[in-house]
Amino acid sequence: MNTVPRVGLVTANFYGATPSAAAHDVKIASIRDCYDPYASTSAERYLRVYYHTLHTMGFRHAAVLSSVSFFLGILFICFNVDHKVLYAAPLTDKIVDDGFEFYTTFYNAPRAVKGLLHAMMGLGILSLVAKLHKWDESALFFDGSSLAAFMFGIILYASVVIPALRIIVSPLETDGRKERTESLRILAAANTLIVICLVGVLAMQGGQEYARRYEERELRRVQEQERKEAAAGKDGAPVASAEEKKNQ
Repeated sequence: MNTVPRVGLVTANFYGATPSAAAHDVKIASIRDCYDPYASTSAERYLRVYYHTLHTMGFRHAAVLSSVSFFLGILFICFNVDHKVLYAAPLTDKIVDDGFEFYTTFYNAPRAVKGLLHAMMGLGILSLVAKLHKWDESALFFDGSSLAAFMFGIILYASVVIPALRIIVSPLETDGRKERTESLRILAAANTLIVICLVGVLAMQGGQEYARRYEERELRRVQEQERKEAAAGKDGAPVASAEEKKNQ
């Protein structure tokens, strides 16, 4: 008895499931219907694994979105200064001085603010690694790409943003206004690249959710077709076997 395809079809019933005891009973029964009586233990194991994955992936997905949205909010505020530095022609002293003042205030923020910033970085990395730990095709493509983009943004922050901030706020004796202005431009460009990386993470996470829902629709469609064929078989109509369908 070929039970693997039937198990895949039953997963469609799990999406949007309510945590009530009655719903659990229905789903256990539906899975057991796909197995012979001696395979009920495997079905129960499959059910536990699926529910664990469904709930934990929901929390991990929310953690990724929270972290990315947090940084996008900060960078959106910074963009009020950055777009003038990057695109204003000519670049006036007032725009440069406003940029110096803004980033000096940002750099001298209390340690609690900096701690929150770094904690959200850690949350994003840990949640993406936890999602990638599932190690299926969806995790490898979507979560792997998201992790790469997120890490690239952190590398830009550590290697470009922090040194540029130090030159702007605490310049050396050899760093004049020209060097500070150039660092301000580099900082604005790095912030823009980080925004692109974070938007890429959101796009990958959205694509993953779309792929999951598309798979759910297809599974439901195939399951409904099998139900109709099973009902037709009970009425006496011939039902094509899986091998015959494959040959067709």
